[in-house]
Amino acid sequence: MRPPFIAVAFCAALSACESGVSLDLSVADSSGLDSVNVNIEGADLLAEDGELYSLPSAAASLVELRDLIDGEVLTLSNEQEVESTRYTGLRLDLGDTDGAVLLNDGREAALSANVLTDFADISFDLDEGESIRLIAVLDLRFSLYGDADSGYTLNPWLRVVDANRASSISGKLDTAAVESASCTAGRQAGEGVAVYLYRGEVDALLDFATGLSGPFASAPVRISSTGYAYDLPYLPTGTYTLGWTCTGNSDNPETRDGLQIEQGPTLTLEANEAAIVDL
Repeated sequence: MRPPFIAVAFCAALSACESGVSLDLSVADSSGLDSVNVNIEGADLLAEDGELYSLPSAAASLVELRDLIDGEVLTLSNEQEVESTRYTGLRLDLGDTDGAVLLNDGREAALSANVLTDFADISFDLDEGESIRLIAVLDLRFSLYGDADSGYTLNPWLRVVDANRASSISGKLDTAAVESASCTAGRQAGEGVAVYLYRGEVDALLDFATGLSGPFASAPVRISSTGYAYDLPYLPTGTYTLGWTCTGNSDNPETRDGLQIEQGPTLTLEANEAAIVDL
């Protein structure tokens, strides 16, 4: 059974629920997986005063996460009434039903989900009569750990953005660098290569480890008609530093892995900006 919330405020119990929140879900992919099925009951919205508001899902509870890669979205909640106040956090409600992972080699493994996960940082005020549509991006590379023998655990790492202000970064990687012997290390060119995005101006680029400083978002590098390309959609405004690694598939979210990450440029994104940055 799921642990009960200490303080959950539902809109029906409020005397003034006069703002609306809609929530779409998208997924940042990581290679090596064929499907990831998980139960999603909705989301929990954290107000500045500590109250929790439920955004129940209007979609089917069992979600195939890899259907939501490449910028695709699933509407979890549409115009859910909530209190007019300031909100500071959001997390997914994953229920208490196990899921499943199917690997590219055909093996299937059980998937369990951490029920009460950390909140992704958000910051917005809702005045009376206002509405907002949020997009939450679940980064599989930073959220899923385990293996086919022991099973997988999903501990969602989310970034959340106002859909009306979402920005993006995309571009290409240097072909010679991606295809070099030091990068491929016996693998097919491009396999495991990933772009990492860090908040702020960062000089020491580290791999992801739960609870520690590190990358904010990631994207797999894909072979395109023009070479090796990446896409980071649905980003909040702010200053970011880019980096890339040949061994993104070795990034275990539970630990610091000491991956070699190549330094990229720093840039500042304005609202609705589509930046193109080649690495």
